[in-house]
Amino acid sequence: MRSKRAGARARGGRRVTAAALGLALALAPSAQAAWAETAPLPQGAQTAAPLAAVAPPAVPAVVSGPLPEVAALDPAAIDLAGFTGLEQQIAPYLGNLARLANSVNDDSATNYGYITCNCWRTGQGPGDARVMENVLTLAYFYTANRPWNPYYRDAALRQRLEAALQFTLSRQNADGSFPQGSGDVHSRAATGFALELYAIMLELLDADGTVDPALVSALTQSMKAAGVWFLEDEEVWGPRGSQFANQVAGGLVGISRLLGRFGDPALRARFEQRLADHERISQGEAGFFRDGTVAHRYSLEVESEDLAGWADPATQATIDRMQSRYMDWAQYNLLYDKVLDGYFINTAIDSRHRGWNYADELPIGSNNLWGAKIPQARAYSATQEEMRQRREDFAEGGWEKSVAPLIAPTWAYLDPAVVRDVALKEEYYPAATERRAAIGTLRPYAGGPYTEYRPDSALGQRFVFAKRPAYAVGLGFGRHFNTQYGFWDNQRFGLNYLYDPELGVVIQGQNAPQIGAPRTRPVDAELSWGTGWTAADGPHFDSYDQPVPAFYLDGAPVDPATVKGLEALEIRYAAENAPVTKSVTLGDTLKVRVSGSGQFFERIPLVLEPDDTLQWIGGGGVQVGSRATAENVSGVVVNRDGRSVEIRWTGAGTATLWPSSFPVAGGSAPCKCSTSRPRAS
Repeated sequence: MRSKRAGARARGGRRVTAAALGLALALAPSAQAAWAETAPLPQGAQTAAPLAAVAPPAVPAVVSGPLPEVAALDPAAIDLAGFTGLEQQIAPYLGNLARLANSVNDDSATNYGYITCNCWRTGQGPGDARVMENVLTLAYFYTANRPWNPYYRDAALRQRLEAALQFTLSRQNADGSFPQGSGDVHSRAATGFALELYAIMLELLDADGTVDPALVSALTQSMKAAGVWFLEDEEVWGPRGSQFANQVAGGLVGISRLLGRFGDPALRARFEQRLADHERISQGEAGFFRDGTVAHRYSLEVESEDLAGWADPATQATIDRMQSRYMDWAQYNLLYDKVLDGYFINTAIDSRHRGWNYADELPIGSNNLWGAKIPQARAYSATQEEMRQRREDFAEGGWEKSVAPLIAPTWAYLDPAVVRDVALKEEYYPAATERRAAIGTLRPYAGGPYTEYRPDSALGQRFVFAKRPAYAVGLGFGRHFNTQYGFWDNQRFGLNYLYDPELGVVIQGQNAPQIGAPRTRPVDAELSWGTGWTAADGPHFDSYDQPVPAFYLDGAPVDPATVKGLEALEIRYAAENAPVTKSVTLGDTLKVRVSGSGQFFERIPLVLEPDDTLQWIGGGGVQVGSRATAENVSGVVVNRDGRSVEIRWTGAGTATLWPSSFPVAGGSAPCKCSTSRPRAS
């Protein structure tokens, strides 16, 4: 993905513990709150005629030969008080600017103008146009008339920017697309993100007016050729493009900024049709943006970020509807923890990123701009008060304390999307009272009972989220989807999480912790919530082996979409070739029944805090973080802050709790435990 800017700060000391146990759970009821229904699905759009291809421009001649060096920054001359709040995040970029600019190749014999720094899209070469996305960074500092910027209209920087622009234009294919690496010559991603980033760069260059006008004119023509290719090509709108919603969104956002510059009614009509296609194809009826299938980080940190920068008022309502539907989906998958004041993520159903299971903050949209329109988005971000304090601390800390430690890490990842966000200038953060009010609208946290069935018919995946007075639970079912490289099939199906508003997440299933089929790994490495057994080819889990669900109410088959409120929906499922079947009943307590022949075990990945206490039912206590096996016990009780969760099974048997090495919400001594209790029924 393009950026990873929503990293969690370590707070608290939660751990994952996997326990192989049968279970029935009972928690105390929680308060109710209002909630909004899902927005209606789009009805489609008028058709528009395909566009004729537009030829890219001839690359203007730029004087070649050695380029002057851009002077190194004198930090002593920089007053951090001159940075606005948004600008503070590019202070390390200012410290790296001379190094970035001086990495522009001025050897006339080989790739003149190529950015050689290896500080973005690391490991790629001149054949990858995405390496050149930091031309936006060069253009930003050249055009930024700010008191802290000694590089404003710097002559050496202008010459290096112009050389880099010339090289960027030379990378464009004859059909208008840009390449990304040797195997992706006509790249959806490279072209889409070029449209998004360079649309902003054109605005900066136009407002400044001192960069070679022939280059600026050529860049405009280049973007029109790219936009026409993007709106027409099968690479974007065919089967492969439908697997990468975030890349399609980036290109459409860029075109939304360029429409006025192009002044082409036919292009606008085609753009509006393609936007309707994007909503229909890239956002399923369940509400998530499809990157393969569910991919939380791409939806939150790329698509939602990009859509916040939409610049076409005529189509803004479509973007607002898409994001509102996504936020409705997100509330069932981002689970608020009142003790940590952060969010556990339903990582089990994520097909792309392994191990992203908790975040203190989740800014929604570039500069958290969705919070200005969608009240729910205010629940996840920092508050005005927190941002004010952080920015005051940054300015008071001075260059050596606040900026210098960030320069080297930033150099390794000079993300032009950060510059894009600063160039947008707008931002939004809620007051603390507004954030608290928004948290109170989240259905799993403060809402009343519900049964939410969310299918995605195009992908054949189905999700159930339910809340009862005593607990909330999430489940998912479907087939794995191999996407970009053929191995991102990390989803874990069946039971995903168990949540209580007072205690937080008690059980959180994880997706694949590493590449490869789980049956090639040790049993202890599987941290999904499910039933396991051993076959001739090794260990299996129904959570990985794609269980197929059937839905019942009072023993009769039922359409799950018709089940609402407190009705005790029963979900029966079994993995392919599994020796066991499973039944999950969403009643007053969560009841799981496993039946079959042969040996099997139930694994439950508990999320424990160091201060939690555990007690075997029919046995003694267990120290959190230690390995423990008990015989002739009928369950385990987790006690936290005066409340308890009981996990019981029928009859007495042997259970094992063991620590895992997988941290969840911070802590330097991660604890993972797992219980394996063989059963025959």
